[in-house]
Amino acid sequence: EQLAYTYSDIFAKLFHSIYLVSSRRRRNLLLLEQLRAGSQLAASDLQRMISFANVPIFCVNKELRIEEWNQKIEQLTGVSKADALNRFLPEFYSKQSTNWWNDAGRLLQDT
Repeated sequence: EQLAYTYSDIFAKLFHSIYLVSSRRRRNLLLLEQLRAGSQLAASDLQRMISFANVPIFCVNKELRIEEWNQKIEQLTGVSKADALNRFLPEFYSKQSTNWWNDAGRLLQDT
């Protein structure tokens, strides 16, 4: 009888520990999902703000390939976002005739 109580106590503690670990893990997964959803919302808001900004915005990577091109710079240059993306910036701006575009390209090459 004592042996049965001992084993039942061991199993009860083991199952209780498993339950606590699983409930904590579930809570952490839910918090992670909330954090992921919040960060996706913030990223989409930032992308929308960049796209519709009233100033020209473009972004290049380390290889000077264009990764972002907003609507205002489309209006100023007459080049669509689809045409500008993934193009090599020095090749692209050398074909433009405006001084600000050439100055921006030189500035990016000097840094």
